[in-house]
Amino acid sequence: MNTAEGRSRWGRTRLGSRDVSAMAVSVPSGIVLAAVMGALAVSVGMAGSDALVGFLVFSFCLAAPCVGVVWVSVVDRASVRGAVVHEEESVESSWYGRAAAGSFTDVVAFAGLGAVVLTAVGDSVDGSLVMASVVVAAAVSFGIRYGIAARRSTR
Repeated sequence: MNTAEGRSRWGRTRLGSRDVSAMAVSVPSGIVLAAVMGALAVSVGMAGSDALVGFLVFSFCLAAPCVGVVWVSVVDRASVRGAVVHEEESVESSWYGRAAAGSFTDVVAFAGLGAVVLTAVGDSVDGSLVMASVVVAAAVSFGIRYGIAARRSTR
């Protein structure tokens, strides 16, 4: 599947001894996975008073993400048209690495400063609020650093 002729828009996967479209595997599997998750939502009481409507709403809302997750897990990257052969050697991968390293340093510094401030003030803070703040800070730091790395390399 390394030739350009053997590539398709959605890629292919091995099913037994034959190659099949990755979407032919992903769509039915993703729909079944979404139905299982919908049934799980009904069984734990998240679906509301009408179980059938809750099941259908949950299953419908989860169908596309489940199909996507299954597709990502089964597709052969070499069979996708336009996919980078050695993605770890791409310029975007180097931007990602620099941004991730820098944002990790930022998060450690912010968490340390936050711990010092909370210790000095002495107030108790909700743990879920603190963790959500750390995740948001990490995402913002990563986004800014990735954008800066991309801008610097395109100049």
